[in-house]
Amino acid sequence: MSDEMEKKILAGLSDLYSRAEVVANRSLVPPKGGFNFWFFKEIPSGTPTDGCFRKDGLPLLYVGISPNRDGSKANLKKRILTNHCKGTAKTSTLRKSLGVLLTEASGYPLRKVGNIMTFTRKGEDWLNDWMDKNAFVCWYEHSTPWEIKREVVTAFSPPLNIQGGTHPFGEILRKQRNEAEQMAQKMPVVHE
Repeated sequence: MSDEMEKKILAGLSDLYSRAEVVANRSLVPPKGGFNFWFFKEIPSGTPTDGCFRKDGLPLLYVGISPNRDGSKANLKKRILTNHCKGTAKTSTLRKSLGVLLTEASGYPLRKVGNIMTFTRKGEDWLNDWMDKNAFVCWYEHSTPWEIKREVVTAFSPPLNIQGGTHPFGEILRKQRNEAEQMAQKMPVVHE
């Protein structure tokens, strides 16, 4: 990504909001395309933050996009609120990564609930509470974010980005997630 494009993104970032703020006031998040940038106060165990871009002193751990292709009706509002803030490990790679990294703290490992992988209703509620205290999001509006996703993820190199990520921790996280899925397959199915 060019220095000019990076400066444009940094200048165009929205204010930083907690998960609790955007859930309480859904109108904060625009129904537009673009990037969502996730910063954290408490860092999940083992997650490196050296060299991470910081906003308001908080390290950037994950960058997402919405929509991810032409013709999609997805947007930042749906992705941030429906998937990342109120979704499950099935609908949000961010939630799945956080939940796996926080399993020891939460006591809720990844499980097969019916035919999906999640942290169970109680585990997802625990993750919501944790995110209310520790997760902060801002966004950059862009009509075709999929066209520059690789450049943006490469430029910011957030450690929780696996697909297209360039941070070395991404491969460690991929392995941890795979191990969590394998363990979930061996445990009894939960019916909620």
